[in-house]
Amino acid sequence: MLDDSGTFAGGAAKEIAEETGLEISASDLINMTELAIPGASSDSDERLQQAVYPSPGGSDEFIPIFLWQKRVPRSQLKEWQGKLTGLREHGEKITLTLCPLDQVWRHGGRDGKTLAGWALYQGLRQEGKTSCKASDAKVISTKPLMTEDAHWTKLILTTYKDPLGKQRTWEHAERATRPKDSQIDGVGIVAILEKASGPELLLQKQFRPPVDKAVIEIPAGLVDAGESAAESAVRELREETGYHGEVSEISPIMFNDPGFCNTNLRMVHVTVDMSLPENRNLKPELEENEFIEVFSLPLKDLYTECKKLEGEGYAIDARVGTLAEGIELARRWKL
Repeated sequence: MLDDSGTFAGGAAKEIAEETGLEISASDLINMTELAIPGASSDSDERLQQAVYPSPGGSDEFIPIFLWQKRVPRSQLKEWQGKLTGLREHGEKITLTLCPLDQVWRHGGRDGKTLAGWALYQGLRQEGKTSCKASDAKVISTKPLMTEDAHWTKLILTTYKDPLGKQRTWEHAERATRPKDSQIDGVGIVAILEKASGPELLLQKQFRPPVDKAVIEIPAGLVDAGESAAESAVRELREETGYHGEVSEISPIMFNDPGFCNTNLRMVHVTVDMSLPENRNLKPELEENEFIEVFSLPLKDLYTECKKLEGEGYAIDARVGTLAEGIELARRWKL
């Protein structure tokens, strides 16, 4: 159905709200039929719509099928399961049912629209047309942030004496999230995948607003209160990538940019046994605002691949670049 403005997406968003109680913006819907079905050329006599025709032998009714993708907490999924919805004044009694994606064909086998939507999604996903990419994000605007409005960082003016005894000042930033019982803000994770073809470094593509680019990074994260660097690394690796690993080495405390901020971390080396079942059936646990693409590169090619990725428009995180430089220097100087 069309909405008041005459758009199918608006109509779909309205129906979703009425039948499920979920408020979704029409702009968040992806028209899968438009992505999958090419439009007729301007010189063609064909007048078919970019939509599904449920019964072309019986009527000319056509239906565009939309996709909505969103990460939600598991607690929210539990609230939705079995929820009764629908417009009671119109006699609607709808029960929401959630099922694994690979079981949609079984649960929705009696409904042609469900099967069409499932088939469209599977095909588009294979072609990479429905996945969220880090490079799809972009900065919309920037403005000054007052210290009292900041949640994660704060600006500091420090007064100190230089080696000659002269008093000076220094502007810098501090993280506001370091646990009181911790020496560090976070961990960086050097996760090595043990493959038959040789060791590979686990990497991520993640959009970073300060540089307005997708950045090539190693898995990383902030430590929780009462958590050791090793515990934090194993947890973050599992949550961000789905991999389960064992800690083999922990670095001294390192400072990311000591001329600008006090942020620090420990680099934690983790080995990942690719023969384990849990490392073949990955189940990341990303937050709603995390959009992370996980991939790996052979350690021996890391330096060359970093140059290629920069040429493709990605920013290279200093930790990844330093690892690549170290490997290249060791090779060059035969260390």
